[in-house]
Amino acid sequence: MKNFRVSVNPICLLAAGFLLSACSSTPPATRPENPYKTAVLDPNARTQLSDRDLKLQADQLYRRAHGAIVDTDYSQAIKYFDQLSERYPFSEYQTQAEMEKIYAQYRSYQPDDALSGADRFLRAHPRSSQAEYVQYLKGVINYTRDEGLLDVFGLDNAAKDVGNARRSFGDFALLIQRYPNSKYCGDARRRMIYLRDRIARHELSIARYYMRRGAYIAAVKRADDIIAEYPGAPATQDALQLVFEADRRLGLNDQAGEASKIIAFNADDHAVAEPRAVATTMPATEPAPPPAPTRVALLSSPTAADSTPQPPAPPAEKAAAPPGFFSKLGKALKNLIPFMNSDAPSKTSVPTNPTNTDPVPVIPAPGKPVQP
Repeated sequence: MKNFRVSVNPICLLAAGFLLSACSSTPPATRPENPYKTAVLDPNARTQLSDRDLKLQADQLYRRAHGAIVDTDYSQAIKYFDQLSERYPFSEYQTQAEMEKIYAQYRSYQPDDALSGADRFLRAHPRSSQAEYVQYLKGVINYTRDEGLLDVFGLDNAAKDVGNARRSFGDFALLIQRYPNSKYCGDARRRMIYLRDRIARHELSIARYYMRRGAYIAAVKRADDIIAEYPGAPATQDALQLVFEADRRLGLNDQAGEASKIIAFNADDHAVAEPRAVATTMPATEPAPPPAPTRVALLSSPTAADSTPQPPAPPAEKAAAPPGFFSKLGKALKNLIPFMNSDAPSKTSVPTNPTNTDPVPVIPAPGKPVQP
């Protein structure tokens, strides 16, 4: 019978012993402590606050931020929302704070920061009940970025760049596609009608520029794009008239005759030959206020002794902010400059938004607070 010998490398034994000793000396993983449990109210406190006390602190901080929005102190509201996100990142108020911070940034004339915050919110909370409002707010932010003196005075703004208008139209279209039953779809559709007509008028101004330069083929192509891409817009009637004139100057009598028949067919509903006044009044730019948060359940059920004190009253609502300087100036000078549009060629009419007659809603008070 043969004898078998087992040779063991001493280096392997040394490595195995080192690993075993390292594993035995590793302390068990413990949950890290929340530094704000003691540092928020009393830095020298030895006992940490309970989760219920932390939730009450988050509720108080949210009320301060919401009260700052009601008082139109948007810069202070942004600071409070930042503190709420830093101190209580996993509280039930975090999502509401992110949403209202976007609104505060928009009202404090920080459109780039507001759009960045809206994109982050939609990526982080795609299934949130507030996602539809953030998507609506994105459209409103892009909608108001091009607002200027021409819009305030009611002058024609067809020559202005429409890049932000196209982005706003896309944001509203995405809102209607994703949330067809949203309460913001009605206002979004009205704004989309205005944006469609404005973009069509901008394209028509380019086609007229080609006509003045004698580039009739480019003018016809631009007018055909208006008719195909913006059906129903008032600018399509003037685009048909432009196609007829360009074909006639190019000597394309057959194409000009077809365009003339289409114009005559629509003459009963749209008087193309008669000059039309331009109504460039923008629809109401005030967005809907942020929705109020829902009631948050306590982490631990309060006892009978704890339910005796009454919760603090929510911040009182205040009336909407008065109109700005440019709005007052535009209303005062609107009747003094009717001659500024008298020399303009035949232009399209833009339907005014019925929301102009609706009062702007004030920001609602927050939902029922957490019972202490």
